[in-house]
Amino acid sequence: AANLRRIEALTGPEALAYLSRERMIAEQVSHMLKVSPDQVVERVSDLLARLRVAEKEIARTRQQALLASASQLAARAEHVNGTRVLTASVPGADRDSLKTLALDLRQRLGESVVVLGDVTDDGKAHMVATVSPGLLARGLEARDVLQPGARVVGGGAGGKGAVAQAGGRDGSQLAAALEECRRTARELVVSLT
Repeated sequence: AANLRRIEALTGPEALAYLSRERMIAEQVSHMLKVSPDQVVERVSDLLARLRVAEKEIARTRQQALLASASQLAARAEHVNGTRVLTASVPGADRDSLKTLALDLRQRLGESVVVLGDVTDDGKAHMVATVSPGLLARGLEARDVLQPGARVVGGGAGGKGAVAQAGGRDGSQLAAALEECRRTARELVVSLT
């Protein structure tokens, strides 16, 4: 029913037991944090702020490590009719890192198709594809390269133009999906000539 509120209350010995439990929890937390109970909120707030800073630093360091591996990945690109085609699995990369690395590789390789993928902690596949502006101008879109591979991992691809992303339920099939993307990229590049 509209505008009804439910109020719960404790009285008598149950109220005292509840307050006793709450006080014990507060004392345990203050002991763990090595502060007095009235400083707990401030200390937790400080720790959360420090945690956010540390998480950002870890993400930045991870990103730098991935970009440092770009040279080695770029060396693995194959030549197909004047276009560089690269597909690779990048363990430990999150969605944003994969995209950043793919864009960096596209810039390093020039006229290129780049498809990168990784398996998430929960066993799902994630892939990113980029195509260079020259290939895009000739009608090749990143989604066209990525869609067949996305089907292999039980998902779909989305995106327009030069960048597309895909995900799927079956991360165990990532290698097969990347191979399908490589085959598709080769065929599409050859068909442009």
